[in-house]
Amino acid sequence: MAFLGDREVAAVRRTRARFLLVAGALTCAVAGILFLPREVEGAEPTRPGLRAVLVDASGSAVRGRGGWAREVARKVRREAREAMDLGEEILVVLYGRAPRPHFGPGDPDELLTLLSGTSEEFMTFDVGTEGQGGSDLAGALDLASQEMGEPGRAPGQLVVIGDGTSTGPDPLSRVERLVDLGAGVRWSDLEGAVLPDLALESVVAPVRVPGGSPLACRVGVAWDGRSTATSRPALELLLRDLVDGEERARVRRVVEPPIGLLPDPDGRKRWEVRVDLGIPADGSYALEVRARIDGGEGELRGDPVPENDTLARDLTVGGRLQVGMVLGERVEASLRERLAAADLPGIDLVPLGVPDLASRLEVLDLLWTLDVSPAALSGPVLRRFVSTDGGGWLASGGWGLLPGWRTPTGPEDSAATALLPLHPAEDTEEDREVILLIDGSGSMAGEPFERVKKALFELV
Repeated sequence: MAFLGDREVAAVRRTRARFLLVAGALTCAVAGILFLPREVEGAEPTRPGLRAVLVDASGSAVRGRGGWAREVARKVRREAREAMDLGEEILVVLYGRAPRPHFGPGDPDELLTLLSGTSEEFMTFDVGTEGQGGSDLAGALDLASQEMGEPGRAPGQLVVIGDGTSTGPDPLSRVERLVDLGAGVRWSDLEGAVLPDLALESVVAPVRVPGGSPLACRVGVAWDGRSTATSRPALELLLRDLVDGEERARVRRVVEPPIGLLPDPDGRKRWEVRVDLGIPADGSYALEVRARIDGGEGELRGDPVPENDTLARDLTVGGRLQVGMVLGERVEASLRERLAAADLPGIDLVPLGVPDLASRLEVLDLLWTLDVSPAALSGPVLRRFVSTDGGGWLASGGWGLLPGWRTPTGPEDSAATALLPLHPAEDTEEDREVILLIDGSGSMAGEPFERVKKALFELV
């Protein structure tokens, strides 16, 4: 499964620190208010207090904790017993990408019966879809506030069981709202993650490789090694013949995260790794990628958290390289026939127009554009071809290229120009005046002077 969420790690850490600090201070204040003699304003409570137990079921809380469900059940049982002793009702909410009620509000004795398995029904704690996204503590607090703030409800307790991280809106204002209702606030930490985890998120490899050419691929990985200082992420790649099933190549290597790379809010560090597989013989292959863990003893072992640990791609080595050729209007008339007649060893040049790309790219190995503006090309179509299908794009220059060649607006820019490795520098200089000094002697008469005039118009 993929664990998503905001990438502002520092903000997540600050959220937890502020939550704990404010929650502790507010709880002390509320305790003082509750235990001091005071006049009761309004009518006496007509309903018992509610103990709201919010359980973090996001990926950062569950992944790497083999005993997460048992630990949560144990903590919820303890809260149910305390609620029963105090005459409270209990509400259990699981939250991850979105919150959902898991029990109640209801009788804590009924919850204990469900957890014990002594009735026909039995309650368990499973991740479900909560673990597929962020950690929406704010949404869970909204659910708790709605139930705890019902008219006639006596002050209750808020208990959060989690790893101290959250994504989405700041939960502190929700905590203050519950404190205003007279609720006590308590955080219950989960035990630290004890298992390292490596997830494979993507593999990009060429669909077709010319015979005698080196083969390489890119693997997107996500690593959670917070629980260990000795384990390191590693990859194992196998090239298996699709005809006889025999293994033709195997590569094993440790893949350290880049220095300075910060984890995402779900605790994982994400980056891409290039792996070279040598020069395979001609044939059809399955490329298999497997997640491995280096435990510090020089021996690679399997990932102890078996999810997203294998990826595969089929590819062909040998045959002729299929290159789609798109020429700009300025050069098409003079180059198309000459290029079509060229004898290029191992390469087939396929003339294309811009409208053909959406339907023809899937059968190509490389797209070559010459004197074509990137603005005329579909960014999403090219991005899929290059980033997912293992294709390549060679953008050759010319006056036609320049009008659409610009600096990307940001990481989410979907234009084709964002795929190019080089971008024009932003023009921050003021307007300039240009003075041209031209030789006016007789030697410049005729063609030389015509070239100067042409250059002048191009400059303007």
